[in-house]
Amino acid sequence: MPRFIERMPTGGYGYLSTVPSHVKLVAECLACGVQREMDRAALNKAVRGLEGISEMGKRLRCEACGRKNGKLMTGYYAE
Repeated sequence: MPRFIERMPTGGYGYLSTVPSHVKLVAECLACGVQREMDRAALNKAVRGLEGISEMGKRLRCEACGRKNGKLMTGYYAE
């Protein structure tokens, strides 16, 4: 099963528009530990492109536990 490897973009977190399209976006709930790959279009609509990536996770609600206690990560999958 592939696992997600978090990799912060060079220069730190920026805005969604600055993350290359080949980089995966995964949200992790800090309350229950569930991870989910995020769709860029849906994420951009949800946060309206106003905030940096580090703040976006706090606005996302976990489908598993219902809390707003998340972290949005950039990275890739590895075997």
